[in-house]
Amino acid sequence: WKVRLARLLFVRRWTREQIEELLQFLDWIMTLPEELEGTFEARYTEMENEDTMAETMPPIIRRAQARGERQGALRTSHSLLLRLGRKRLGEPGSSEMSRIATIDDEERLVLLCERVLDVETWEELLKGED
Repeated sequence: WKVRLARLLFVRRWTREQIEELLQFLDWIMTLPEELEGTFEARYTEMENEDTMAETMPPIIRRAQARGERQGALRTSHSLLLRLGRKRLGEPGSSEMSRIATIDDEERLVLLCERVLDVETWEELLKGED
């Protein structure tokens, strides 16, 4: 019932702070056995990661989180392109490094990672990336 209550409060757009205050009050008047409390905490954490929790976040936090996820994906894609390229094409020059750093489209970076197998030089790989 505690998990269902938390989910209902998420759906009704209660803030995380409001939900946690209510749950603390409930814990004060009625404690769960340790094993059930552990189960609840795991399920509550899962709920926090679902879309229902994201919907309760203020828009500015959602946008910041999305930007952070996008930046993380871009860093990963840049890193993968450089690792694959170094293995196949050797060390890139400074001009290639700066050209790669300016690519801010994750899909484009993934396509370049795939193309690494089909080219012989960094210049050929990055042709048209200016």
